[in-house]
Amino acid sequence: MGSPKALLTLPDGQRAMWHQTRLLADAGCRQVVAVIGCHADRIAREQPLPTPGMRYVVHTGWEQGRLSSLRAGLRALKDFDGVFVLPVDAVGISARTLCAMRNAAYAGQHDVIRARYQGQHGYIVWLSQSTAHELLEADLPDDAPVNAWLNKRTFYLDVNDPAIRHNANTPGEWLTLTKDWPIPPEKRASSGR
Repeated sequence: MGSPKALLTLPDGQRAMWHQTRLLADAGCRQVVAVIGCHADRIAREQPLPTPGMRYVVHTGWEQGRLSSLRAGLRALKDFDGVFVLPVDAVGISARTLCAMRNAAYAGQHDVIRARYQGQHGYIVWLSQSTAHELLEADLPDDAPVNAWLNKRTFYLDVNDPAIRHNANTPGEWLTLTKDWPIPPEKRASSGR
């Protein structure tokens, strides 16, 4: 990307990390933990989190793999029913989509929920407390692709939110995904089935 994704700026001036943490709070999350590794000092200095209850977790072993970062975030959480895993570069997702996932989790007692739009799953994942603890203890290397482990436990929730498929890895992709920012509420509507 050429710079830390957490510090990418949206057209309205918000930084990506600020927006994502605020999104989680808007969806009713009681705790928000943002895991940062590479450029952690710069990110924490340049992008304070929106509310005092949110916090950064500095993961010095970030180079070990994504699973190691996920585990660092899970270890930092206390007393939770479930947890969202929301990448910083999955831009434009609606808080209503997150609420629909959470509601489906509690209604159906699912271990893992992934939102799906037009048959394709997105990058947001909801994990039950028991699954989060199981993942912490699983005999998986820190660089293991966690999707294979999760897929056996996943319930797919159909939503009307194309942004769940957004994932920016280049400056051009970021510009394309954010050109219509802010996304109008009618295009952000979400409904679970």
